[in-house]
Amino acid sequence: MKYEIRDGKETYHGIKADVLGSELERIRKEKGGYLRTADVVEEAEAKSNPLHDCFEWDDSSAGHQYRMQQARQLIRVVHIPDDGPAFFNIRIITVKIESNDDDEETEDTEQVYQSSKVLRTRPDELQSALDYLKGKMASAIRAYEDAKILVLDSAKEKQMKLVGDHLQKAQKAAARI
Repeated sequence: MKYEIRDGKETYHGIKADVLGSELERIRKEKGGYLRTADVVEEAEAKSNPLHDCFEWDDSSAGHQYRMQQARQLIRVVHIPDDGPAFFNIRIITVKIESNDDDEETEDTEQVYQSSKVLRTRPDELQSALDYLKGKMASAIRAYEDAKILVLDSAKEKQMKLVGDHLQKAQKAAARI
């Protein structure tokens, strides 16, 4: 499969998109069909791994959580030409626990990434990706609501109102999916 870097860049940390995308896909397949940031960091630790240079390995500069954030960023920048992101953030159920006491079910979930190609064949995982989008839309609207009080200029107030209207239309459209 051919990959590219978001925003038209040819490389990410000096590494070509096809190398990044292929390595992320290899990790996803080898680690049970889901791409986890911890697995990306673990695999990239080896100096021979093509992802190694995407991370800061000096623990005095960056710890494990920073590298986890670097892995999330790396996953998000890999795209498929004319098709969008190669991987999407989804929530999967890892353990379903049924309680005999009161017939209540509980679920443990995990945030992972899934290949866009695979998502198209799995309705439950596709719905999870869409739910993630809806959550992002709600966050954008909250950020807009917080920021609009900062605009005091009447021309900018009109522009802010347009932004708010568009965000609300987008949220309603996403809710219908």
